[in-house]
Amino acid sequence: MLRSTYYISCRSKSLFSRSLDRSEVFLFNRNLLKDLSKISWETVKDYYKCTCRKDGGNPAAVAVIQTFGDYLASGPHMHILAADGCFSGDGFFYTPGIDIDTESLEKLFIHKIFKLLLSKGLITKRTISSWRHTGFGIYCGKRIYPKETRSTENLARYIIRASFS
Repeated sequence: MLRSTYYISCRSKSLFSRSLDRSEVFLFNRNLLKDLSKISWETVKDYYKCTCRKDGGNPAAVAVIQTFGDYLASGPHMHILAADGCFSGDGFFYTPGIDIDTESLEKLFIHKIFKLLLSKGLITKRTISSWRHTGFGIYCGKRIYPKETRSTENLARYIIRASFS
């Protein structure tokens, strides 16, 4: 089974200040995209390792960084197509015993991204405490079962689409 997609977004305005949009921070510091990719994968991986509860279980995914949003505006985000569980050394695939808790997943991602941005001096603890909404978000798509080839193909096409179509 595949989880159709995790859409991990860094899109809203005024995350850092009134004059600086979070998208611009990623736009002007392209090395942060590498960090965004790493943190996004770590979040999904950690979540599956905890929910599958199989020692030595390994999640699998394909992740794509996209830096454009609607109307080609800057909107750095990740699309992650993940196996909905973990593979183990004994050749079996283990699925989580619970449905995806997007809220917990989002909190884990926000914690990791804040830790990164704090370590790079791009934000301060005071700045974080003043925000009503972080602007970071996660969308978790529906489960795609093995025989749903059309859904799998459509999703793959969507993930690798060009920045203009």
